[in-house]
Amino acid sequence: MNKLIPVIYACDNSLVNYLMVSINSLVANSSENNKYRIHILNTDISKENKKKLSEFNRDNVSIKFTDLRDVIASLKLSKEAKERLEKPNYFKLFAPEILVKYEKAVYLEAATVVNSDIAELFKTDLEGKALAAAPEQITIKKNVYGTYVEKQLGINRDRFFNTGVLVLDMNVLREAELIKALEKKLKKHAFEVLQDEEFLNICFKNSVKFLSTEWNVEAINANLDAKKAKLVQYVMLNNPLHYKDCPLGDFFWRYAKGLSVFDILKAELDGYTAMDKAADKNMRFAVLETAIREIEREMQYMLENVADKAENPKIA
Repeated sequence: MNKLIPVIYACDNSLVNYLMVSINSLVANSSENNKYRIHILNTDISKENKKKLSEFNRDNVSIKFTDLRDVIASLKLSKEAKERLEKPNYFKLFAPEILVKYEKAVYLEAATVVNSDIAELFKTDLEGKALAAAPEQITIKKNVYGTYVEKQLGINRDRFFNTGVLVLDMNVLREAELIKALEKKLKKHAFEVLQDEEFLNICFKNSVKFLSTEWNVEAINANLDAKKAKLVQYVMLNNPLHYKDCPLGDFFWRYAKGLSVFDILKAELDGYTAMDKAADKNMRFAVLETAIREIEREMQYMLENVADKAENPKIA
């Protein structure tokens, strides 16, 4: 009997071409002995893009789409907060309460490439933890972000986890009533620096199993051992679609070849201008300045987290 491997992605129209490369890499490394059910959480993917993504359907791979617009609209939040939740990086938070038939699942960002059978990652023994994740490299390598998570979130920079690649215990996450906790937090905090990562780390800092970094190699420097990379994630400005010198970009283009969108991808790379790159730098500096500003404020998240734990022991 084939093993069912649920894989969750989050996507919008702007990320569809990335997602096609990621799914292509997953399929290329899949096993005929498994069935891979891919759920794409979204709010606005067009019919044309759904058709392109559905090309990956085959005997052991199925593509399914889940629209989150009604769910987000039903939340008792400000318009601004709801608009924030319509960004793909927040979609993962809805997965446990939307995909109720799964006890366990893998979550991947669209900007990833898979170099091994994702079923191997799915087999991770969570040991009763809410999720498995790799350490976030940006908080380790960049002192400003490390200082931010230690002072404002009360989490050691070496134990702050990246949320772009996750193994989820869906039952534990459902018991934690994640969306209810999110509603409460968003009424007080914007999570402007590390966004969804802040929220999940606050909630599950004591309920995470750390993965080997080979399952989440973040392309943030050129000194990476590519041979050990079972999964690569392109983060921040390390974007193979915009920068020809992107670390580990060769993996992306290897899986992009042969896709119907290959010429579109190459055109985007070739057409990315100096002005576009300057805008990227400005955005990076804006986030950095926000982190510096937040470091100077009084601790705010840690004290509230004590209260949250008292109300819901499933929250760390």
